Amino acid sequence: MAVSNRERVGRAFEVLAEGLGPFVEQQMRLVHSARARALVQQELGQ
Repeated sequence: MAVSNRERVGRAFEVLAEGLGPFVEQQMRLVHSARARALVQQELGQ
């Protein structure tokens, strides 16, 4: 049976998510770790 376009696009998004996952996680850590540190320092009064 032939694969529908919907199935092809769905699979493409799954592969894309697998490939981009580590990059997105790294970027989120870089961006939000500085904010988290600032919030902790603010709460500790430093």
